Amino acid sequence: MPSLAPRPWHFWPVALLALLWYLVALADYVLTQYALPPYTALFTAEQVAYFTSLPAHVDGAWGLSVVAGLLGAVAMIFDWRQSAVMLAVSAFAMGYLTLWLTVLASPPMRSVTGALGDQVMIGATVVGIALWVYARMLHARGSIA
Repeated sequence: MPSLAPRPWHFWPVALLALLWYLVALADYVLTQYALPPYTALFTAEQVAYFTSLPAHVDGAWGLSVVAGLLGAVAMIFDWRQSAVMLAVSAFAMGYLTLWLTVLASPPMRSVTGALGDQVMIGATVVGIALWVYARMLHARGSIA
């Protein structure tokens, strides 16, 4: 097995923030799917009804984005070859989720969250794409497998 190039100084802060990002996203997904009262109490009844009644393909994209992102972050930390692929799957699933919630849904998510909901989704998609590009960059440099 060829030796890897040294990891840049920013690897650990980015990798650990990615791990934390996807752990929080996973918690949000699971707590929303199970509609746990301590968590849903943080939202309006309209918001809870909206997010607990999404179509299966949207829930699937949400779950895929979160799980693939978490696996991608773990893979990056443990230097597994598939980290960039997992992060790409996560980014594309989040992009689909964002497109559906902000443009294709009827009613759109903004009807229950306001413009902030759209901004959060677009920001999450940008973060997902940035983490995918980061993993690809590290792979191209030989810093990760």
